[in-house]
Amino acid sequence: MGKELIVAMANPTDKQTEDRGALLENLVYMHLRRHGLASEYYMTGQGNEVDFICTDQAQGGRMLLQVCWSLEDPVTRKREMKSILDSMKDLRISRGTIVTWLDEFDWAEDVQIIPVWKWLLQFRLK
Repeated sequence: MGKELIVAMANPTDKQTEDRGALLENLVYMHLRRHGLASEYYMTGQGNEVDFICTDQAQGGRMLLQVCWSLEDPVTRKREMKSILDSMKDLRISRGTIVTWLDEFDWAEDVQIIPVWKWLLQFRLK
């Protein structure tokens, strides 16, 4: 299933693969499941949603993840950043991650924007 999902995300050719962001989110979710992590979405008090808050019951670590195909569009970037920053504040988590298809940069010291291929290779709960 993994190879087909990545091919579909890279080359959307039919209606089933038009929403690349949803496919990317599915890929991240499946990776979390394979590592046995409990994950759920979180809705902030302001009504913004973050895609995943993950908890490792054995180690007690928590991680916030937002998944977005691209942060090129300023409106999308603002929305995704607001969601993760509000969630970090609400949940008192010091660092968040936005997983994208290709974008990579650090937003201040507390939010990492990372492409999915790199996130998959260096994944660990912090």
